[in-house]
Amino acid sequence: MEIIKNKKKFRRLIIGFYLLCFLILFAVLVRGITETSAAWYNSSWLYRRPVTITGNGNPYSNLNVLVNVDTSALISASKLQSDCDDIRFTDTNETTLIDYWIEGGCGTTSTQIWVKVPSMPTGNKVIYMYYGNTSASNGELSWSGNYIALSAQATCPTGWSRVTSYDSRLPLGSTTYGTTGGSTTHSHTYSSIPSHTHGVGSLYTVSNGAHTHNVKWSTRQYGNGNNPMGASVAGDWSLAACAYSGAHTHTITGSTSTTGSASASTNSSNHMPPYITMLLCSPNDTDVDSVPQNLIFLFDSLPSGNYSRYTSLDSRFPMSSSTPGTTGGVSTHDHGYSTVISHSHGVGSLSTVSNGSHRHNLRYRSYQSGSTPYLTGQTVAGSWISGGLSTTGAHTHSISGSTASTGVSSASTEDSSNIPLYRDMIFSTLTAGFTSFQPGMISMFSTAGPPLGWTQYTSLNGRYPRGASSAGTTGGTESHVHQYNDIPAHTHTAGTLTAASAGAHTHNLYRAETWSGQLPYITMTSDTYAWGSGTSAMSSAGAHTHTLQGSTASAGTSSPNTSTNSHIPSYFTVPFYKRNSSLTTSVGAEEMDNQAPTAPTSLRCEGQINPVSIIDTTPEFSAIFNDPDSGDNGIKYQIQVNTGSGFTGTTIWDSGVQTMTATPVGSSSPGISYGSTGTSQSLILNGATYYWRIKFWDEANSESPWSAIASFKMNAPPNQPTNLLTEGTTNPTSVQDLTPEFSAIFSDPDSTDTGEYYDLQVNTASNFSGTNMWYVTGVSISSIPNGSRSSDISYGGTPLSRDGSTYYWRIRFKDRLAGMVSPWSATASFTMNNTPTAPTSLLTEGTTNPIGVSDLTPEFSAIFNDPDPSDTGEYYQIEVNTNSSFTGT
Repeated sequence: MEIIKNKKKFRRLIIGFYLLCFLILFAVLVRGITETSAAWYNSSWLYRRPVTITGNGNPYSNLNVLVNVDTSALISASKLQSDCDDIRFTDTNETTLIDYWIEGGCGTTSTQIWVKVPSMPTGNKVIYMYYGNTSASNGELSWSGNYIALSAQATCPTGWSRVTSYDSRLPLGSTTYGTTGGSTTHSHTYSSIPSHTHGVGSLYTVSNGAHTHNVKWSTRQYGNGNNPMGASVAGDWSLAACAYSGAHTHTITGSTSTTGSASASTNSSNHMPPYITMLLCSPNDTDVDSVPQNLIFLFDSLPSGNYSRYTSLDSRFPMSSSTPGTTGGVSTHDHGYSTVISHSHGVGSLSTVSNGSHRHNLRYRSYQSGSTPYLTGQTVAGSWISGGLSTTGAHTHSISGSTASTGVSSASTEDSSNIPLYRDMIFSTLTAGFTSFQPGMISMFSTAGPPLGWTQYTSLNGRYPRGASSAGTTGGTESHVHQYNDIPAHTHTAGTLTAASAGAHTHNLYRAETWSGQLPYITMTSDTYAWGSGTSAMSSAGAHTHTLQGSTASAGTSSPNTSTNSHIPSYFTVPFYKRNSSLTTSVGAEEMDNQAPTAPTSLRCEGQINPVSIIDTTPEFSAIFNDPDSGDNGIKYQIQVNTGSGFTGTTIWDSGVQTMTATPVGSSSPGISYGSTGTSQSLILNGATYYWRIKFWDEANSESPWSAIASFKMNAPPNQPTNLLTEGTTNPTSVQDLTPEFSAIFSDPDSTDTGEYYDLQVNTASNFSGTNMWYVTGVSISSIPNGSRSSDISYGGTPLSRDGSTYYWRIRFKDRLAGMVSPWSATASFTMNNTPTAPTSLLTEGTTNPIGVSDLTPEFSAIFNDPDPSDTGEYYQIEVNTNSSFTGT
């Protein structure tokens, strides 16, 4: 039977052993769900989660991947700081920190975090996200910029504000933000005149060419009837004898006057390209976790979902404004101009019209002077002869007037393009709901873009975005010239134009067959009878002008161009960034490591927070044990007490590391008495303030930080009573009350303390070495508030007399909290009243001991005398007797 019992006992032991092993294994497995024995980045972080990145078959360096985390749930569970400052990411080795940036803020169900992975293999990779450190500072990459979006609404969305600095300007892609430039208008200079000629206009030759001819004669007759045809009156002039002649033209030389300026400027023209005004909107908080409806962003291709293309921007540029929807601008422009560029014209085809045909009067007389001065002539009567006149009449003409006006009253250049350097982009807006920033979305930024997740869209650098149904087309220029062919209307004066010398001619003379009149001989100027000549017989004639015909020579340049000028519109520079796409990531289950306790809280001394008036010289201390590991217990403590608030004074107690009853997380430790362990200095009730701190250790022997510093103040004795009063007066004289009342003011360094007892001494000597008239101790009194006067205390000692005696008294109080006695007060005094001395200078009817008093009711008076100089006589008694010894009647 004994053997069987032993076997059963052994079997029970075996079963118990296996059960214990199973429980231990189960505990380990359960703890392994939340705690790990793998490498841990830093013990100050309580939790981590593995993040798996799915490879796509290509290796990468410094790859940006997007991790989505429900930080709202972690914050609600008190596992993550409310601002996500304690998030960290490590590489696969679990110790090397890698850069990250939170896009869109913290505390959302889908917080988007961009992580920069140093190297990504072709396959999958695991990195780690750590969190759960309440004291960690922000570890993400910083970004001080902001998003800028377009809006066609009347106001920016809630939480977004309008950017007002760049109204009436177009965004220009750049690496920097905020530089302004460009203009809305411009003009050109020009220095050539388009090719042109001028008609004759009012040009004319000045009258010239008046002349005479020498008339040639001979001394004898040749032929028959060779007398010049004349008039019947001697001495008259005759035209009939002279034929018409002298018609001619002139060759024109020289050039017109110079007209115009050396250079000029066109009128100013607006060169803003086609645009539509829009709001520029930026979020008030850069932690934007979603894109509101109706904001407009740029894309290379239209995204899926609730996005639609904003077609109002097709072939237009967005312009910042406070009022959206206004369109303006044009694709081309020209310039008016009115200044003529300096030039003159050569002769060209200018010529004079033939003119100057004329004849001269011949003068004759009625008698012969000299010998037979007949004109040299021909033998045929009635014909013209030319040999009788000399050749003359050659002359020039000056030219006056001006050319015909050439040109137009309103000249303008040919058109040139307004379109600046551009890139066509798709402008798209979210029409419903809210969404996060989309891959491929292009946004403007107020600085260089975010540190991770976005890449600068360099295709827009130096270009203006223009709306289109498809992206990528580029074009435009920064500058241009204008061809101009219009000539501002103008004329030229004659300048140096002159008519070359011409018009030399002779005239045929007409002669008759018979005489007409008496002796019609040519007037002669000499008595020479041989050959001779003279002009006195001929009138002056031939003065004339010429009209001009033809046109000037062409002047100017064929199809000239203006100077080159910019048509860059008013702009502000802004960086454009495109949101990256990401490899797929997935966040695994939470893991945790044992964490050290956090600093103790709710420090109490004698059950109070920072108490004053401690009367226990071994007060008890306690605090709440805190630990991120909810199942941990505090099992050790250390307390230090110091005279300095910063623990720079004298340490009066250091408990050392001591064990204590296991204290669960969130619970207060047991009370720990001052000086119970270690070395300490005794506390005394002296009103001193001391400072203390505590730390705990958990079951894994992890040590917490020191707690915040708490304090306690020892109780102090009351102060010396002040303002002592007797009968309500300080040191009174002439006290008549034989049981005078005393009072004083109670004060105590412990503001909540009250006076509860008093000691009072009345003595005949000021140093209290005389007779004690009254001395009482520990007498209860109505509670005296701190800083208040006691109730009146009536004298109860040896009876007093009104004998003018002076007495001295003092008092001290005992407080409520510790029954501590104050010092004696300063000495006060009071003097009893004296009896008046005998009256003197007695008068009857105003006389000393008068005789012969006739007044049956005589009047009496006397002088009142009292040792108390301030006293007065208030009552009297008069006795009149028949005997001087007052033994009579």
